[in-house]
Amino acid sequence: MSASIRMPLFVRIVVCTTLLVSGASADMIIDEFAIAQSLAVSSTSPTDSSTVMDSGTGTIIGGQRQVNLEYLSGPGIANVEIHATGSNDMAFSIQSNTDALATLIWDAGSSLGGLDLTEGGMLLGLGVMINSDDLEADLNFQIRDTANNVATAQLALPGDLFSPQEMFLSFSAFSGVDMTSVDAISLTIDAMFPAVDLEIDYIKATTPEPAGLALLAFGGLSVIRRKR
Repeated sequence: MSASIRMPLFVRIVVCTTLLVSGASADMIIDEFAIAQSLAVSSTSPTDSSTVMDSGTGTIIGGQRQVNLEYLSGPGIANVEIHATGSNDMAFSIQSNTDALATLIWDAGSSLGGLDLTEGGMLLGLGVMINSDDLEADLNFQIRDTANNVATAQLALPGDLFSPQEMFLSFSAFSGVDMTSVDAISLTIDAMFPAVDLEIDYIKATTPEPAGLALLAFGGLSVIRRKR
């Protein structure tokens, strides 16, 4: 009769983490900002809006992106420039002593059709690559599911970011929304100061990097130890 082998707790956590990483599906692109758009607002022209189609490139989820730009206050101009001069990014810039809101909407015109953002549970949240951000700003993501449940979760950017850094926002932050049946995704950028220069390279549904998962494994082990 063969004896059963019981792996130590630490080994079991590492094995599970390795399986999760190796079995993870590819990221789901929400927007790679490869389709150009240009908007501007000021006190004399306080709103601007435009919509672009993907045309089959696969760089915009649902094949359509709407951008709304709203002037709030101040003497200057606010701009959204996407894919300007061939650069694959979205730049949101506000002149000194001026304030504005930028909102991006991905809903394929009316509905994403119950999209599973988790890819069967393999994708765990939103990954946002920040190329640069000079001042504090809030990225407020809103997700609506096919049952019209809506939730908003925030990525707070600290400012003084001048080299690319990927930020992660867990799907668990969107309480009450079915992430496996999504109808619409939106992002509102709210600058904390009257003047900001922010560049976003891409937004995608993703999983944390393997190093982050390893840290979660060690963190889980320490929690178990504390509970003993």
